[in-house]
Amino acid sequence: MAAGVKYQNVYCGGNVSRMDWWAFSPEGATRLYDPATGRFTRPDPLSPDYATVSHYSFCLNNPLILTDPTGSDIVVLLKENGLHMGLLITNEEGKYQYYSINGDNMGNISGNVDSPYKGGKHYDEIGVGNWDNAQDFLDSDFNREAPDENPDNPDYDKYEYTLGLEIETTSEQDNIARDTFTSISQNEEYDFLFNNCAQGAQRAIKATGIKINVAEPYSRIPLINAIMDRKIKLIKSQTPVPYPEDAYRNIKKANPQAKEIKKNKP
Repeated sequence: MAAGVKYQNVYCGGNVSRMDWWAFSPEGATRLYDPATGRFTRPDPLSPDYATVSHYSFCLNNPLILTDPTGSDIVVLLKENGLHMGLLITNEEGKYQYYSINGDNMGNISGNVDSPYKGGKHYDEIGVGNWDNAQDFLDSDFNREAPDENPDNPDYDKYEYTLGLEIETTSEQDNIARDTFTSISQNEEYDFLFNNCAQGAQRAIKATGIKINVAEPYSRIPLINAIMDRKIKLIKSQTPVPYPEDAYRNIKKANPQAKEIKKNKP
């Protein structure tokens, strides 16, 4: 069943093997498709995220509209009713790794250094862990609030994210998002209003070409909208916003094909 490549650039970026089975992945070994029977011989590696769909289906049974060149995706993480956003980015092995900009020894919103510490960890988290899928991360022991007084305990993320938004990507987009996020963490100072967790996540997503917002009308009055400069409107629509819940809502609206998952209650 090992695939030796004969031809490339077939539908959806797959390869054709010596057995005339199509291998749907850049590496040629993720999923094997038998064109003689019209069936996949291996389950989709992301099938645990889609419990209502057959594990052997393709593109949610809608290949005329959807494609799946790699099976990769970026997951936008949100702590509801809280002030934090993070990302899961697929690595080269197809595992999901955690990325979070946690601030710079931040006390609280007021910036009072004498106040009790209320932020996340005192360091950013870049490429942490290896999860098979986003649901496993949300339901993991790592995704929980701090059970002790040590905010820097590496055994948990301290936020307990409740929502994840899966956006399909290519391997190239994963690399871009990973490099952008890492560069922001290593080369830029944290700022609660202008360079925080949500803005870092949005910038990493935006760098891949994925939209982070959609243009909204300035007014319900057509004449006013006609007068407004369209360029300003476009810039406004793709400018990262500071509040995590607003950012998550904007990304979800701009990517209607994305799949939202929720943390299962213990």
